[in-house]
Amino acid sequence: MFIDVPSAHLLIAFAPGGLETMAAMGIMMDANPAFIAAHHVLRIMFLTALIPVALRFIKD
Repeated sequence: MFIDVPSAHLLIAFAPGGLETMAAMGIMMDANPAFIAAHHVLRIMFLTALIPVALRFIKD
């Protein structure tokens, strides 16, 4: 609603899976592969930073 990107493209960008697989699916869906790759890498970096913090709260 706030950006002019179809929801299917956002779903592929943030879906779990391999980066090359998501980029290939984005190409098949006529989406921008750079958009999908950038958001996929961002999601992986976010999870890498978030999981240790979450485990620290769960452990205590």
